[in-house]
Amino acid sequence: KIYFLIFGSINTAFGYFNSLLLYFLFRDILNIVVLLIFINLINISFSFLTLKYFVFKSKKPFFSEYIKSLVLNSGAIVLSTFILYLLYELMLLKFYIASLLTVILMLLYSYYGNEKFTFKN
Repeated sequence: KIYFLIFGSINTAFGYFNSLLLYFLFRDILNIVVLLIFINLINISFSFLTLKYFVFKSKKPFFSEYIKSLVLNSGAIVLSTFILYLLYELMLLKFYIASLLTVILMLLYSYYGNEKFTFKN
């Protein structure tokens, strides 16, 4: 669990700063929902790699676990996009605050989902 906390923190920081970077680079080009889906796919892939190789040290086939991760996180993509949309567009919070709140909620979802589904022995 300590490794999950360490790499969860790394993944959270990566996700947060990657989100900010991509938001500021593409906010004038892409619709916010499309941009958030793109951001989430990159962040989920990064998280999957660190969890697979450093936390759970799984030897199972990459593709099958990656598919499980995508299935698990499909709900997270929808949920985080919805939460961020509500906080940013409807509650008019600054993007960096809305993003940070969303990341915290998704960290909890990720921990339990990956432990019980993606990398379950």
